[in-house]
Amino acid sequence: METAERKRLDRERRAEFILDKAQALAFQRGFEAATMDDIAEASGYTKRSVYLYFRDRDEVFLALALRGQRALLAALREAADAARGGESTVRAFGSAFYRFSLASPGYFELVMAYEAKRHSYARGRIDDGTPAAACQNISVEYGELLSEALARDMAAGRMRPDLDARQAMMLLWGQVFGVMQILLMRREGFEAVYGVSPEAFFESFLRQLERGLLVS
Repeated sequence: METAERKRLDRERRAEFILDKAQALAFQRGFEAATMDDIAEASGYTKRSVYLYFRDRDEVFLALALRGQRALLAALREAADAARGGESTVRAFGSAFYRFSLASPGYFELVMAYEAKRHSYARGRIDDGTPAAACQNISVEYGELLSEALARDMAAGRMRPDLDARQAMMLLWGQVFGVMQILLMRREGFEAVYGVSPEAFFESFLRQLERGLLVS
């Protein structure tokens, strides 16, 4: 292997190692509580060395958010396949998001933070090769994936035509995000307090969505 290629791979491995340690901190205490000093200490590097791989703390956040986005995109692609197979888009995507959020609550929080504070819905895709562009583009991609699935349901007469596909996507996205936030924040003792399991509660929520959006 040529020296330049070996150096590139070594650099990528070190960056991924640092990112693994930053992810562990983010999942344990939340990214907002993790400083660059904490990341350096956890990875066994000096803070100056960490800055050789990540320009600043924001770039670490974007790299972690991108990991979560990629995991979410994989789940949503499976949901799109289920919707093509006959399951309603509302149920397929809602169920996929529910499973993703419970299986990867740390990634869910990172994606939520990115969507709330950093993503630009008006800007569309960006092709400048930056970490910010990578996050922007993958968020656009899973929005398009859901919009296309909803458009197919509308074209087939399965979904009410009151909204166009992009408007319906934002409605569905916002409601599912919001309910999952509540479930994750209150998951400890949820059934004892509210008299229903999180699974049953989310299933009831999906049924209500389907009643509101699907043609009966």
